[in-house]
Amino acid sequence: TTVHWHGLDVAEENDGHPRFVVDDGGHRQYDLRIGDRPGTYWYHPHPDGRTGYQVQAGTAGLFIVTDGDDAVRGLPAAEFDLPLVIQDRIIDASAQLAYDPDPMLGFLGDRILVNGRTDASFDVRAGSYRLRLLNGSNARIYKLGWSDGRPMQVIGTDGGLLAAPVTRPYVMLAPGERVELWADFAGMGEGNGASVNSQPFTIGGGMMGMMGGGLMGGGRSAGRSLPNGASFRICRFAVKGKGTRLPAPRHFSPLAWRPPEEVVNRAEPRRFAVSMAMMRWMLNGELFAMDDVAANERIRLGVTEDWEFASTAG
Repeated sequence: TTVHWHGLDVAEENDGHPRFVVDDGGHRQYDLRIGDRPGTYWYHPHPDGRTGYQVQAGTAGLFIVTDGDDAVRGLPAAEFDLPLVIQDRIIDASAQLAYDPDPMLGFLGDRILVNGRTDASFDVRAGSYRLRLLNGSNARIYKLGWSDGRPMQVIGTDGGLLAAPVTRPYVMLAPGERVELWADFAGMGEGNGASVNSQPFTIGGGMMGMMGGGLMGGGRSAGRSLPNGASFRICRFAVKGKGTRLPAPRHFSPLAWRPPEEVVNRAEPRRFAVSMAMMRWMLNGELFAMDDVAANERIRLGVTEDWEFASTAG
């Protein structure tokens, strides 16, 4: 196996590259120097052909980076900072995890787990909370929304806190993505609360969309799994006791953007075309090679470039 990190700027030998695989029974110590922005990151195994199975077995989790200044930013204290890992699973008649993914569509489960629990419910106080959500599923996309119809107040995403909170009616969360929400349970009576649901949506078109819609049977777990885009409850929050209602933050630290004049290839952006052939992903028409680096993948250290990605897989 190997361990890979989402969002952290780490050295190649610590980033889960297949060249640094840890054999069965082996050991490896990862030494990380964290210089990233405060935020919600995560880790998972990264061996070729075994990543999904090992994540399914539990080798994944959040990696939260802090700098001690959350109180200055007006964010809730640690007691009111809730990490929520959303995953889907199939549990068979023997109470064992069943994992039989479709080679094209991945794995879809028949039940939703939050922090390892089905039908998850969390007791909260009548006050302000910071919710950190990770989509730790294999292939499922979630359309997050509140059960009572209130808008979602987004304060952070994969790269950490936003420059300022934004309000959205719902949030789409694909596998591996994170989002941080400001949640206000003040004013709700004892025992009342609200749920985070996945709202119904339609998978997009193209080859993958048609297969997901049933053209190719919907995968090996067809008939057992919830379809991608189905409507269901993810977890519930029930008010138990009084809390502290904080004013919603107006702004955080501004994001550091590179000025456009620093881009060295503005006239000719570096292009990467993602395609598929014979059920294998390709980049610019080439398959992954362990020790080969294409000419288009050699980058001068320290420069700022414009990159364009195009999905040509259908």
